Amino acid sequence: MYIVGKPGSGKTNLWLSMMMSKKPKYYRKFFDKTYLVSGSIDTLPKSAIKGKYAVPEAQQFREINDPIVDNILTTMKSDENCNNLLILDDVIKDITNSRRLSHVFLNRRHITHDEEQDGSSGLAIMIISQVYNLLPLQFRKACDHVILFKSENKKEIGFILDELMFDLEPEDAKKILNHAWRHKYGFLMIKVGMPPDEKYYDKFDLIDIKSL
Repeated sequence: MYIVGKPGSGKTNLWLSMMMSKKPKYYRKFFDKTYLVSGSIDTLPKSAIKGKYAVPEAQQFREINDPIVDNILTTMKSDENCNNLLILDDVIKDITNSRRLSHVFLNRRHITHDEEQDGSSGLAIMIISQVYNLLPLQFRKACDHVILFKSENKKEIGFILDELMFDLEPEDAKKILNHAWRHKYGFLMIKVGMPPDEKYYDKFDLIDIKSL
C-alpha cells in the first residue's frame, strides 16, 4: 500500500487509524508482527510508539538501509510463519538508496516464509510519502493499493493520471479526483489492477463513475 499526501493532509492519522482503530477495525491485530521505519518518528503520537498497541521499540527504526533490511528479514524468518507488516514512513530517500528493498518488494509474498515450519508467512509493505512520484517507478509498480490525498501539483497529478487512471477518459478521471478530494481530509483509494467499475473509491466507498 502506498499512502500519499502533503503535510497536514491527514495521511499520518489515516495509517495510524488503520493500524489501531477498534471501530471500524481495519488492520488492528491483523498482523502478527509490525516493523516501523520512520524518518520523523519523534513527531508521531505516543500511542504509535509507546502505547499498549504500539510497535515494540525493538521493531522501530529511524532509517532503512540494506543491513537493517537484512536484520528485519532474518528476524521474521527466525520466528513462526506469520503475517508481517513493514511500515516505511517518510524515508523515500532511504528506499531509493537500498538495493535490497527492490528484491523485497518483488518477493514480499514469500520472502519471509520458512518451509520447515507449519503455516504460511507473508510480508505486507505500507509506504507513506508526501509526493507520489518521489517513490521510484519500480516500487510504485509493486503497490496494489494506492491512497491519494489532495494534490495541486500538476506534475504529480500527471503521473497519477498516466500510471493509475489510464483506463479512464480524462474528464472522468478529473471528476473522480474532484469528487474524492471535495472535503479537506478526503482521499481517493485505488485498487490497482481492477477494472474501472471496481477500482476507484471515495475513502473506502466504491465510486459509481457513471453517477458523477
